[in-house]
Amino acid sequence: MLAFALVAGLFLKLYIDEVISLVIFQLFFYLLVYAQLEIKRKEAGIKDLNARKYYMLVLIYSIGMAYALLLNFLPNQIQPFLLLALLLACTTDQMIGVTAGIYFSIVAYFVSNNPSVISLIISLSIICGGMTIYKGLLNKTYRKQFFVILFVMCVLFGCVATYYYEDAIRFKILIYMLIMSALNVILAWIFMPILSSKKQNINEDTYRKMLEDEYPLNSLMRQSSKLDYDHAKRVSDICAICATIVGADSSLAAAAGLYYRIGRLEGEPHVQNGVLIAAQFDFPAEITQILREFNGEEHLPSTVESAIVQIVDLVTAKFDVLSGQKATKTEWNREMIVYQALNEYSAKGMYDESGLSMNQFLKIRDYLVHLGGQ
Repeated sequence: MLAFALVAGLFLKLYIDEVISLVIFQLFFYLLVYAQLEIKRKEAGIKDLNARKYYMLVLIYSIGMAYALLLNFLPNQIQPFLLLALLLACTTDQMIGVTAGIYFSIVAYFVSNNPSVISLIISLSIICGGMTIYKGLLNKTYRKQFFVILFVMCVLFGCVATYYYEDAIRFKILIYMLIMSALNVILAWIFMPILSSKKQNINEDTYRKMLEDEYPLNSLMRQSSKLDYDHAKRVSDICAICATIVGADSSLAAAAGLYYRIGRLEGEPHVQNGVLIAAQFDFPAEITQILREFNGEEHLPSTVESAIVQIVDLVTAKFDVLSGQKATKTEWNREMIVYQALNEYSAKGMYDESGLSMNQFLKIRDYLVHLGGQ
């Protein structure tokens, strides 16, 4: 009965044309999000995804829509849209999370009986600021520090915006900001790792399928050139080990390593042809990006996994070329080959944008010296 009364009260406060416009607007935005997810599904090469896989998106979206409609019954300062944006980013991707957070904030402003520009600015500022540190919130090593930054950011943005417009920070507003900031942080801390893990599991399944002998492109590589295929398999295996050593995604590194030189099937230009083949076979976006960064020719490696694949492919190619020479059989010469190759590329700044730390770089280099060249 209470829910019915709330809904009835809401519709009495809104004109019928306003309700219809809002519903159409919400439906249009939902279809846009759905279309974006379908594109992501295609990029990931997931063929059997059905509507049940979107249940978390539907739930989070419904919460945002319900809050926007019920805003008339709640204080303007209660803004959960950063939390919704973070959860949507974990369920889908960062861009959809940002877009949805901004969208719900604007809708809430327009449907409110007492619209507050201050509340809108606070909400938008917190969403934009919070989503810039989204990846840091998922990092297990620095997660606590980034959540502290998120909490402080939420409170500060609210206080600054309020003071700018009212020349004062009222105690009631401050309490609202502290409570909402704490709730955003606590709930994000609980649910973000869970949602990210489920999303990652879908990606892991795709990477594993791409490594199977029955995968169409894998078969095509074997038939095309045994020499290139043997190199690709070796790179893939070593990439998986190196990624495990430094705590990166071993499945992604292995799959990207296997298809790193796939553009050679079509000849020059290798990078563009590799990306085109990836599109034809619906490669996951993460692998396509690594192919786009092949050898740093057009783009520098942008992730740790991309840097690992580039390093392993470079060193393994040198060993393949020199494998028949006795000079590479000694430990000393193998070490010199690895050091010279990696130091040269490192000095050029090849890995500056990848996030690969010096400690990770040294671990990979040591492994390639002692095991990778054997």
